Amino acid sequence: MMIIGNMIGIGIFATTGFYAQYLSSPLSLLLVWLLGGLYAFCGALTYAELATRFPRAGGDYHFLKHAYHPLLGFLFGWSTFTVTYTGSAAAIAIGFAAYFSRILPE
Repeated sequence: MMIIGNMIGIGIFATTGFYAQYLSSPLSLLLVWLLGGLYAFCGALTYAELATRFPRAGGDYHFLKHAYHPLLGFLFGWSTFTVTYTGSAAAIAIGFAAYFSRILPE
């Protein structure tokens, strides 16, 4: 679920209007959503397979440690913590502010 949440997240709500401007029909917009969902589902299946193969706590660190080197797992963990999680939290906050500002009186 983490993959689906990080990939789709606020983007499905914040970018729908932009895509609708450039796509020819609502059916094509639905097709783009379905393709994005399929892509996210493939990522979720990949994590499910890795978790089945390496059933230990640690997630990405554990997978990268076994595949490459413990240092790479450590660096990935810290970069995810400092960049990815903060960036996705900022994107969610911007999306929330954009939607919430529409219901406030001016």
